[in-house]
Order: sequence, then structure tokens, then C-alpha cells
Amino acid sequence: LGVSLETPLHEYIGYIDDLVINPSTGRIDSVLVKDIQGLGAEVIAIPFNDISRGTRTFFVYNTPEDTNRFSGEMPYWAYHLEHLPPMHGSSYRLGTLQGASVESKEGDHIAYVNDLIINKDGYIVYVVLSDVEGMESNRMIAVPLGIISRKEEHLFTLHTSKEMLFAAPAFRWPGA
Repeated sequence: LGVSLETPLHEYIGYIDDLVINPSTGRIDSVLVKDIQGLGAEVIAIPFNDISRGTRTFFVYNTPEDTNRFSGEMPYWAYHLEHLPPMHGSSYRLGTLQGASVESKEGDHIAYVNDLIINKDGYIVYVVLSDVEGMESNRMIAVPLGIISRKEEHLFTLHTSKEMLFAAPAFRWPGA
């Protein structure tokens, strides 16, 4: 999030504001982009399949069709994406997942969502939980996306027992 999105010719488009995740597939459907020239504070959604990694500091939007344009001209498609495409009613946004509270099936607070582990194909491999109740404070645990569901906007339910959660190995970021 906050990383620049550019054209293949390295022209700035905007910055990545959020990700839209389809919980039924566990895949990122769209990348939400903000700060687009001529659109003010509008946010547009670009299909994840049309985005590729440039470097650590930017991603590239690969247009579905090629057009001829002059150097310095605003990308032709930016002016035609003023509205977000309809999202699946149960879609998650990364912004609502991070920091969200996670409770047990019984309604007891268990943990907070710390981060997501996403593979290069845009699938959420794991949800990283932190501040797990009853465990040492700095221990994190990675759980599959499929065992949590949204109860409210910033509240999720974990569909496994506390015993299974406590038995999971601790998660550590590589190099940490």
C-alpha cells in the first residue's frame, strides 16, 4: 500500500491505496488506486491481473489493449474509470483486515489481524494474527484465510478452537 503505480513507460498513474480480496477464492480481485491526475480524490479499481511488479518502489499497469499516444500524455484509460466496479458483497479490503479484531465462535476476543501473506499470483496464503490472548505478547500465528469470516466491518470470527490456535507454530517474518 502506498506504492506508486506506473505505465510500462514509467509514467506515474497514482498510488495503490488498498486491495480488494474475494474471500471465497482467497484472491485479490482489484487494486484500488488514488491520486490520479484529473480525478482528484476519486479512487479507481484496476483488475489485479493487469498489474505487475516493476521494482520494490513501483508496480506497472499493463493496459489490456495497446494504443498510440504521445510522450507525457495522460494514459487514455485513466479518464474512463471514475467508478469502482461492483464488489462482491462479502469482499474484504486489506485496509479493513489489518488491525481488525478476531474473536472465537463463542464471541471471546482472541487476536488482531497483523498482516497478510500474499503469493505472486495474488492469493492470500495466510492471515497473520498478533496479540493472541493467552500467549506471549510478541508471538504471531499464521492461519489460512478460509478459517476466518467477517462478522462486522472490523471484526472477524475465527472458525477453529483455541487449542488448535495455541498448538500452531509461531510465525516469524523471514529475516526477522
